[in-house]
Amino acid sequence: MAKENVLDVVCGVRLDPVNASYEAVYEDRMYYFCSDRCYEEFQRDPARYAQPEFGGEFQVPTEGEPDFTETPAL
Repeated sequence: MAKENVLDVVCGVRLDPVNASYEAVYEDRMYYFCSDRCYEEFQRDPARYAQPEFGGEFQVPTEGEPDFTETPAL
């Protein structure tokens, strides 16, 4: 059974945890990151990004707003 995509709490990108470049455990919860930049930012201040439901400084788009978390097709 495949895992669902997870949220990089630093930049808001959704990614497959199996293919995540970096991961970290904070307060018994696993976090996944798309890049070393996001991983290092999280490591500087994990409490800033560690939220029970959602983290990061971005907002989830509401219906009708653009969703920048998906990579456009080339």
